[in-house]
Amino acid sequence: IAMYMAARDPNDFKDPRIIATIAHLDGYYKRHTVQDLLEMPYSHYGSFYVSQALYMAGNEFWHPYYKKMLVVFAASQKADGQFEDQAGNNVYPTAAAAIVLQAPRGYLPLYLR
Repeated sequence: IAMYMAARDPNDFKDPRIIATIAHLDGYYKRHTVQDLLEMPYSHYGSFYVSQALYMAGNEFWHPYYKKMLVVFAASQKADGQFEDQAGNNVYPTAAAAIVLQAPRGYLPLYLR
C-alpha cells in the first residue's frame, strides 16, 4: 500500500527505492519453496500486502508470485474452504486469501492498475 501511495504517477515506479523493494519481494518469494511459505508464521497476512505490491509492479512480477501462491493456498486450505493461521484464527487468513485469489479479476480498487 505504501508503494502505491508513494507512486502517484507511472514514472514514480522508476524510483530506486521502489525498484529495490519490488526486487526484494520478488526474490524472496522466488527463492522460498511452497513448503517454506506454508511454514512461515502469518503467511496469509504477508501475502495480502505483497500481492498488492507485486500486482502494481506488473505482470513480470505478478504472474510468478500468483502462480506460486495458488499452490500455497491450495495446500493450506481446510476441507471447509477456510484458511487458518498458527494461532487458530480463520477469519483474517480466509479473507486475505480470498482477496489475493480474486486480484486478477480487479474487483477491488486495491488491484486497479
